[in-house]
Amino acid sequence: EHMFDKLDVIDTEIATLAALSDHDLADHDGPALGDAILRLDTTIRRLEAVRLQLTRAHSRSMAWKHDGAKSPTQWHRDHRNLSGGQAASHVDTAHGLADLPRTAAGLAAGTISPAQATTATRTRQTLTDDQLDELDALVADTAPAATDRQLRDTVIDFTHRIAPDTVAERERHAHARRGIRLARARDGGWWIDGRLDVLGGETLATALSTLTTPRGDNDDRTTAQRHADALTDLADRALRTGHLPAEGGLRPHIAVTTDLATLEGRAGAPAARLDHTGPISGDTARQIACDADIHRIITRGPSEILDVGRATRTVTRAQRRALIARDRGCIGCTAPPGWTEAHHIIFWADGGPTDLDNLALLCRSCHTGVHHRQWRIVHDHNNRPHIRRPRRRQPTDTDTGDQTSNNGPPDDQTPSDGPPDDQPPSDGPSDDRHRAARPTDEGQSRDQTPGDRRQHP
Repeated sequence: EHMFDKLDVIDTEIATLAALSDHDLADHDGPALGDAILRLDTTIRRLEAVRLQLTRAHSRSMAWKHDGAKSPTQWHRDHRNLSGGQAASHVDTAHGLADLPRTAAGLAAGTISPAQATTATRTRQTLTDDQLDELDALVADTAPAATDRQLRDTVIDFTHRIAPDTVAERERHAHARRGIRLARARDGGWWIDGRLDVLGGETLATALSTLTTPRGDNDDRTTAQRHADALTDLADRALRTGHLPAEGGLRPHIAVTTDLATLEGRAGAPAARLDHTGPISGDTARQIACDADIHRIITRGPSEILDVGRATRTVTRAQRRALIARDRGCIGCTAPPGWTEAHHIIFWADGGPTDLDNLALLCRSCHTGVHHRQWRIVHDHNNRPHIRRPRRRQPTDTDTGDQTSNNGPPDDQTPSDGPPDDQPPSDGPSDDRHRAARPTDEGQSRDQTPGDRRQHP
């Protein structure tokens, strides 16, 4: 009874600290606040050590049965509102620390984090008693000066030295759990949720690494946005080279179907359509049409096709070579020519001419900025185009900022916007339609002809 009375004292002191307002804290200087943060971090670790010790005792007492639970894991899941995985990990860590006394002591002293303790306990299950002692000493000596990631790598290396099959089995388990879910979101975007195995993740991380660096001082994208753009760029390059399998006798490509009125921005015009996404804005349709093969299709009503014209390219290969020589890459950032698309400064859909004075190279991110974020293109005294961005607004309390995590989403998390829209888009009424497909980039596959399309899924 006396021991648990101390929890009341802790609750009282925490309530006092939690009641402090920003005004109260403003009286303290920065170093004092920083020291308080570090002290609280140590205290939280020590409290977690106590909770894990209580969890172990509670589990052994079988008290969870009296509450109708079938296991300690179910009790923690139900009473602490944890997921099944979180509850199982907590119970396993609690019991595992009994086999790793030095690790448990480090957690109780606040020098080892709960995540590091979990890393150690997950490794213990396939080790002998002597190997457990080695692991315990390794964690106790290494963890205080290591990040969670560094300790995890150190423990994997230790395990491989003494039990390589254990690491191989871990990788086989990761391979079995691989999977990607791609789903449409309600705002027209797409959700990507999933996990890769060891080689798959390393392959993707390596491919993305050169595409995710900030492109100059004006690159205001978050880390998550840079990763999203890099993944899109990878797919875009695969489509440009034409090295993907054909679909229905055609190389895969992005195809937008749109009324002429939509491209021209007329009032009352219907939305354009992409094959997989469905309805899209006229702004996005005009962005695609900047650098595309255009197929004119004349219909009577929504479905009766009267005539299909030959494909015409909005930007020729010769013009693209000239643009590369002049712009040397994206005019809005440091992206090289291979990452760029040709953009009509006066939009092609608005009658803008396809000549060099009305063209500029933009990467996908900057191209989206021009079509959707009111970025402007102006010419300098040498008639070279440059991006002019609107003044940046001041961040507000509602801005989310960069919310990326090194650990990724929970395994069981699903997109909040629901399942993908599997219904095929229906044809809307149209008397004068255009199909725009991105053309193949300059300098790609040798066997391509000027009529080849730039391929997109």
